[in-house]
Amino acid sequence: MHIAIIDVGSNNIKLEVFALNSDAHSQLLYNAKFPARLGSDVFLTRRLRPENVDAAIAALKKIHNITKDYACKETIAIATAALRECESSDFIERAKRETGISISVISGLEEARLIYNGIRAHTSLGAKNYFINDIGGGSTEILIANDTDIHFVESLRLGTVRLKEMFGNESKELLKLIDRFVSRSLNPYMRDIHRYPIEAGLCTGGSSRTLLEVLREMGAPIKEELELPRVETKVFEEIVQKLLSMSSKEITRVKSIDDNRRDIILPGAALLLSLLKNNKIDHFVVSPNGLRDGALAEYVFNNIDKNIYLRSKGQFRKTGLNSIVDKYKMDRAHSERVAKIAAELFDDFSELHKLPKEYRELLVASAMLHDIGKFIDYSQHHKHSLYILSNIKLPGYSDLEKQIIAHTARYHRKSNPKPTHLEYKALPNATQEVVLKLSVLLRIADALDRGASNGSTRLHAEKILPTTWCISFKTDNTHSFEKWAFDEKKESFEKVFNVKLVLQ
Repeated sequence: MHIAIIDVGSNNIKLEVFALNSDAHSQLLYNAKFPARLGSDVFLTRRLRPENVDAAIAALKKIHNITKDYACKETIAIATAALRECESSDFIERAKRETGISISVISGLEEARLIYNGIRAHTSLGAKNYFINDIGGGSTEILIANDTDIHFVESLRLGTVRLKEMFGNESKELLKLIDRFVSRSLNPYMRDIHRYPIEAGLCTGGSSRTLLEVLREMGAPIKEELELPRVETKVFEEIVQKLLSMSSKEITRVKSIDDNRRDIILPGAALLLSLLKNNKIDHFVVSPNGLRDGALAEYVFNNIDKNIYLRSKGQFRKTGLNSIVDKYKMDRAHSERVAKIAAELFDDFSELHKLPKEYRELLVASAMLHDIGKFIDYSQHHKHSLYILSNIKLPGYSDLEKQIIAHTARYHRKSNPKPTHLEYKALPNATQEVVLKLSVLLRIADALDRGASNGSTRLHAEKILPTTWCISFKTDNTHSFEKWAFDEKKESFEKVFNVKLVLQ
């Protein structure tokens, strides 16, 4: 079968058509890119330019015809920074109406996860930690990762189109200006980045691949690592300085830079050099794989073969949650115990809450992070949890999922939601109901922490009478505090589900 992957980027719209067989092996049949520059002015005005919207729609119409010619079973269209940072719903609706293509806008952290998967689908990183970076038109995704672990991940508001609009592309001070801006953007994350030794850089994305061809054209020595082209940072810096000294006319003579990238190649080169130098990386490799390969790998994982190596969304989420727990100095053991109990309660009380199984993961995330507000203050930490979780990045979760997690954590103690709680009332009605049900499960899990964790068997809940449910676990210890906490918190549960709850 044939699968089409469309990347609606800030600079170009790119299409790749793959043939997939029943063994999950893929072959690239067709690729093309269509200039649209959806990112032009977006990062300054937060609005799409009408002429660029028209160009993008025209490109998507061509793409739709191509996918029909290839009889594609599935067309996956993902959009990144340009559509993330503006009101893009009208464009997305028009694209669906006029071209039949449904576009999903993904978060920067989800983009980073797919980039990692795209690289890992084709390259074994081994035990070395690589500083992975993908420079786009509007954002740059960075990860510190090896074959088995993603230690750090972030999406930065750094990109070639964005930097060109901020600093131009011909100033003699361009490298210094961009380096200063990149250093400021990286500064909040340097402590976390420096926790992990970085062996080398791994670059992907159109800018890095174009710069590799520029290096080759200019005769720079290219070695090999991971069966990928390897470049010394000092050599790259020399080429960047040479590019910056060239006039616009001279740059047009560099054959490896296509017309659509000429005005953003210098900001891209300065950005990559600054990322490398800020992190003291002495060499890097360039991968031909990235976001679109990751989207294909995700499709294969979900629809054909779950045995392929892939950093699944669940694994990515777990890594991110653990990182946040450590960063905000939460009690990891308590968080993990409450998460375990909450998951058991979700399963056993399915008859009562009637929620789809995907909400189980959101309850677990809320349980892991419910005490994050203690980072500010204990007495009102449930309220602080809502504020923090609403404003930090949660890897692997959509904006709506993040709101569910934040509000569930907020209501793990004190009162249930009230009409005066404006943030809660701003949620869609269906989401309010989900939060209400998850939060009372979390309250019980938090109350039963030490009692259940020290028990010899898993916690179990069952209906013992038509309107009475019993939670039980075996233990050799007496846990009067847990019994008191349970009695205090069960009232909220009983009100929401209209049952009586007892502890055994």
